[in-house]
Amino acid sequence: MTEWTIAVWGALGAAFIVGIFIGVLVTRMASRNVQKQLQLEADLVC
Repeated sequence: MTEWTIAVWGALGAAFIVGIFIGVLVTRMASRNVQKQLQLEADLVC
């Protein structure tokens, strides 16, 4: 039972780390797209 609990905690920890990594990637991509959109709007206004 102890080994199963350790395995479950390990899997949860790994999933948490992978989730944070994916979240950071999505946030960076979204931020980059927002910056491109703002630059495009600025170029169209001028």
